[in-house]
This record gives sequence, structure tokens and C-alpha cells, in this order.
Amino acid sequence: MNTPVPLSAAPPAGLLHVVATPSDPALRRRLQDQGLRPGTPLTVVRRTAGGGLVVAVAGARLALGRDLARCLLVETRP
Repeated sequence: MNTPVPLSAAPPAGLLHVVATPSDPALRRRLQDQGLRPGTPLTVVRRTAGGGLVVAVAGARLALGRDLARCLLVETRP
């Protein structure tokens, strides 16, 4: 298992798994409603010019802003 890194610093390709979500309860709940929970696999599809990301999660694509991408911790798993 690798060391968790912010999603904003994760490699652009390959399967990642969410390790931790933001501590703010409202934000954490919003992310959970969108399918982003600890243990959830995701893939970075695209990086935007402003530092945001588009990620693929459970067959859907989500756009995440730069600040949110910095709050989500992910890791790669073998």
C-alpha cells in the first residue's frame, strides 16, 4: 500500500482509492452522496486549467474544484 496523497497530486492515470474525505461534515456528506467515500475506487480523467479535476467514479464523471481535490486523500493499490 502506498502513502496517501491529495487527489490534486495523484498520478493522472491508474486506479486510485479514496482514503480520507474532508473533515467538514456538510462537505463530507455531499461527497458521500456523489459516491466518494473511503475505499471508493476512482480514476482521474482530466485536469482542468484552473487546477480542478474530472474523475470517474462508479460509472459517472464528477468535476471537482482545486480546493476540494486538495482535501481528498487517495492512494494507489497493487
